[in-house]
Amino acid sequence: SKSFSSGSVQISSADGSVDGSSSSGSIFISTGKSYDTTTKGGSVAIRTGESINGQGGSITLSVNDGAILDGGTVKIEAGATLGHAAKGGSVVLTAGSGRNADDSGDGGDGGDVSISGGFANGRSIIDIGGAVEIAGGDAMVGKGGMLHVSSGFSDHGSSGDVVLSSSQSGSDGVSGSLSLSTGYSTAASSGIVTLASGDSKYGAGGEIIIHVGDGGYYNGGDATIAAGSASAAGFNGGKVSIIAGAGLSSHSIDGGDGGDIDLKGGEAKGESDNDNGGSISLMGGTSYTGYGGSIRISSGSSISSSSGSVIIQTSHVSGEGVSGGLILSTGKSNGGHSPSGSILIETGNSEGAPAGKISLTSGETSQDDHPG
Repeated sequence: SKSFSSGSVQISSADGSVDGSSSSGSIFISTGKSYDTTTKGGSVAIRTGESINGQGGSITLSVNDGAILDGGTVKIEAGATLGHAAKGGSVVLTAGSGRNADDSGDGGDGGDVSISGGFANGRSIIDIGGAVEIAGGDAMVGKGGMLHVSSGFSDHGSSGDVVLSSSQSGSDGVSGSLSLSTGYSTAASSGIVTLASGDSKYGAGGEIIIHVGDGGYYNGGDATIAAGSASAAGFNGGKVSIIAGAGLSSHSIDGGDGGDIDLKGGEAKGESDNDNGGSISLMGGTSYTGYGGSIRISSGSSISSSSGSVIIQTSHVSGEGVSGGLILSTGKSNGGHSPSGSILIETGNSEGAPAGKISLTSGETSQDDHPG
């Protein structure tokens, strides 16, 4: 049996003159005006036909190429309003739904929305691919429009991922940068940047991993966390706080421990004596007139048990080297009549039990001619 399609409808203007003295004609599709406040202007609907057993028809909105000048522009713009307390029209771009509710095989996926800048086919470094700019609307007095990027929700499965990344570079370039910043503020505080993973009711909370790329032939990238400076009198620079998570359960058998904080220098895997492990430096801030910043290392307290220990030691040596030294010293004083700093080593007071001891012991040696 033969199958036939319904007839096509083509609306087109005539071509421009061959000698280039005139352009091709335009096509306007518009509805009439409405003058009453209880009515609205007519709608324009462009819709393909439904297919009972096949694939639905497509809509292609395409601008032709420019042979010499720029290509034509596609502009989709909602209507403005002059009415009091009214809102400008919205632009809604929604992909099709997979509406089959089949749960035994494949009910079909929802359609994708793809927005991409134009490809630049030129061979020069100034031939740049087209940019994609998504921006909330400006406001004269009120708050500017919000930009909300969210992955899809799932009734029974996982929510979708959000991937924000620059593309890899070609053979002679560098990969693109990724900047996440709030805007400049002239009156109040600038905006906050919050990087947070979601809570989990029954599983583990999501991790946050900040990883700097490796260097193939050069140094690995640095990771810098810096608080903001203050330039006005009477105000302090920002604070950097690194706080591990709490074990919040009050269970009497095992309520869970508080999280640890690990600060570790980088490992050196080279086999030369000059390949040293990375150091850790803890320094208080410099002051031009007042006191320099202090360093305080304190163990955690306990409501009903012992406080934590403070252990300062160098690591053991498995090869032929010596274990690292431990130096406890105060700084030099250059201020005329000002003494250098003191060193105080003391144990805490105890009520009802002996106070703690102070022991100074040198290490032992297995060689008779080198006493400890």
